[in-house]
Amino acid sequence: MTDTIPCFVINLATETARRDSMAARLQAHGLAAHWIDAVDGRGAARAAVLARADMARARRVYGELSPTEVACACSHLEVYRRIVAERIPHALILEDDVVLADDITDLLATSGASSLTARIDAGRPAMIQLTHVGRGWRLGARRLGNRSLVRAEGGVWLTGGYIVTLAAARALCATRDPIWTAADHWEAIAQDAGLQLYAVSPPCVWEAAEAAQSTISGDRRRRAAPARALTARAARLFHRSVVRPLLTVRLPRVK
Repeated sequence: MTDTIPCFVINLATETARRDSMAARLQAHGLAAHWIDAVDGRGAARAAVLARADMARARRVYGELSPTEVACACSHLEVYRRIVAERIPHALILEDDVVLADDITDLLATSGASSLTARIDAGRPAMIQLTHVGRGWRLGARRLGNRSLVRAEGGVWLTGGYIVTLAAARALCATRDPIWTAADHWEAIAQDAGLQLYAVSPPCVWEAAEAAQSTISGDRRRRAAPARALTARAARLFHRSVVRPLLTVRLPRVK
């Protein structure tokens, strides 16, 4: 049997039906999971959860965080801490509402022509997004069977399925407490933690039907546009009008 990297799945203890469905999907691929009890930001826990956030900073860089957004970020932080405590070189982190591609086992293998982790050293602070990413850099793509590993350039959202290195988990532990933005605000998180963002193209993880009933999505608020200095705005305009169209490509959504 192929050796694969450890898989952590975040699931609210009360959501047993979602856990059963996710367990069945993992079993179909021969994957075992370490189940992580998600932090619940609802009901009586709201105040305690919100106390774990730096809301002043959040308003500057993201917008007002809802209790469930803070809880979600706390849940992912608990996984990072476990990765660091157990010194796990590479780890897959999933939420309980995703489906996986047929070749996922090859991608998660610790070695082989399609292995993701064989191409990124555990000492490099990197996150590999397995769900759809908007754009990637044209140069430096590496083949993974029928897919490619590319440096992500934009549109990096979602926490449904991604891989982090040990060095990335350490950086995230050091910069994500208190919580100052949503768990999937990857471009801001990467800049703050010094992470390199990668994408698998085409993606190999997608949201399942259960994602439509997410406890987080319905509670998310409109994001604030952070204030930018004139020089920062000029650099952003140059990037969008010159760098992006010439050096990057739009990544496909197809399975």
